[in-house]
Amino acid sequence: MKYHLYIDESGDHGLTTPNPDFPVFLLCGVLIVSDEYEKLRASFNQIKHALWNNRDVIFHSRDIRKCEKEFVVLFDMDKKKWFYDNINKAVLHHNYTVIASAIRKDEFIKKFGRLSNDVYELALSFIIEQSIFCLDEIQHNTI
Repeated sequence: MKYHLYIDESGDHGLTTPNPDFPVFLLCGVLIVSDEYEKLRASFNQIKHALWNNRDVIFHSRDIRKCEKEFVVLFDMDKKKWFYDNINKAVLHHNYTVIASAIRKDEFIKKFGRLSNDVYELALSFIIEQSIFCLDEIQHNTI
């Protein structure tokens, strides 16, 4: 089986001037087998087609939360409920593994100092390591 690891971040990864209002850097990975990815993608595309008749819409959390760009349609409370119900169904009914690394930058600096100006590499190393452990476990359970 072929697996994919999709990664995205939230927050700034620099340590020079941590934002006291959001001192967290989060790197999140989704490990998913190819067939399951295609099913999940089809579920998302059905939602996009139903609301916008366009599969090119990007589900960007900020735009969704703020009802900006294409998501201005979510000011209609019926559409918003339909959207969230269907997103929740899609996420709940597919098989994948979420691997996340969260670094509280202010606490990191207190404990380790400013070893570098970037915690991205540290978080990425963790995500990759945990993904390998997960794949090893999957392979072990299928033997």
